[in-house]
Amino acid sequence: MKLVLFTANYPFGRGEEFLENEVRVAEPRFDEIVFVSLAKSGSPVTKYVPRNGRVVCVRDYNSEWLRRVTALRGIFRPRVWREVFRLHRERKEARILNVLSSVLLAEDAMYYLHKKRAAWESPPDAPALYVSYWLDASATYLAMHRQDLHGLCVSRAHGWDCFYDRGIVPYREIQLTALDGIYPISDAGRQDLLAHYGRQIPGLSEKVRVHHLGVRREGGAEGERYPRQMRTIVSCSSIIPLKRLDLLIGALSQCATPIHWVHYGDGPLKEQVLDEAREKLDPLPHITYEFRGNVPNSEVLRFYAVAPVDLFVNCSDSEGIPVSIMEAMARGIPVVARDVGGNGEIVDSACGRLLPAQTGPTDLARAIDGLLALPAEQFAGIRRAAAEKIAAQYDAESNYKHFYEQLEAQLFSISRMREDAPKPQVNERKERE
Repeated sequence: MKLVLFTANYPFGRGEEFLENEVRVAEPRFDEIVFVSLAKSGSPVTKYVPRNGRVVCVRDYNSEWLRRVTALRGIFRPRVWREVFRLHRERKEARILNVLSSVLLAEDAMYYLHKKRAAWESPPDAPALYVSYWLDASATYLAMHRQDLHGLCVSRAHGWDCFYDRGIVPYREIQLTALDGIYPISDAGRQDLLAHYGRQIPGLSEKVRVHHLGVRREGGAEGERYPRQMRTIVSCSSIIPLKRLDLLIGALSQCATPIHWVHYGDGPLKEQVLDEAREKLDPLPHITYEFRGNVPNSEVLRFYAVAPVDLFVNCSDSEGIPVSIMEAMARGIPVVARDVGGNGEIVDSACGRLLPAQTGPTDLARAIDGLLALPAEQFAGIRRAAAEKIAAQYDAESNYKHFYEQLEAQLFSISRMREDAPKPQVNERKERE
């Protein structure tokens, strides 16, 4: 059986590092795995490609400016303007030029997917699993071509591509109507899709089902890491407004506990965030910090394995269920997070602290100080609970095996239905003529 996996970048460049766990579980299940990537042409391969893997990079260019120019080819398509005006009516606060840009960029991606279709499509006699990793333009293409693609067409849904308030995703109703299945990674994502589209799309609740992501189990906390004079906390995210590193800096400036903060990730706000850290944290002798930038995911996991990390902190305004939280908890690292998106499905008082979405720096500082002040035995119990929760609910081997077993069963059912369908009657005399 063949798996065709549509990605934004994988296996190129940065991003989607967490997809590697899924790929390794899928590898022995399929005869071939084809990665159809929307990455820029010429990007270096930086992530794992299995022995039975093949990569199709669909774009013919590597310039973001050129991408926006070529996207203008869609401006004369009637469906583009129908979608633009529909979205503008639906989202009255959105500027029509922003809506038009979103639709044209989606059309541009679909143009290149179609152009390279011969390189990834499976023949009629060998139905495949077509899985879009994001509920984005790739998922839209699968939905629009569901009838002439031989196989099962489904999509995962994470954060920005799932939650209505995170932004504009063109052709959403087509995606939800035509795809064979939509699989949010959190129940919060599922509920958000149903709340906004459940009434207008019949049967959506049966089609949208939660399938969690997963990480490799690491055996929990290793060795004695408590107590020490200086405690270590980690954050891991892009440095963008959504991730609210300003909130974490404000909290650290109010913490009484001696803390060393390590941040992994980079982004456009890095200099602004560094300036704020210098202003608020440099005068405090008991608070130190370092920004390690974008590094391979393996380096973050290696740090968890050898360094005495006490807490992982997530201050985002919105999330699916972050793999970064799963990876920390798998190592027995308690988590402090705000109750946004799917965070409440993984973080609780047994394995850390889940704070209200409106939490400000003062309450965040109290939560951090409070956890770090716990007696050693109680803190060790929280460590164990964090690792046990990952083993029970977010284990990569178990979750991804179950995901693909369900897809394979669904594909088999569809194939049988097609085989059992009445064959069209042929006029034998006309056939001979």
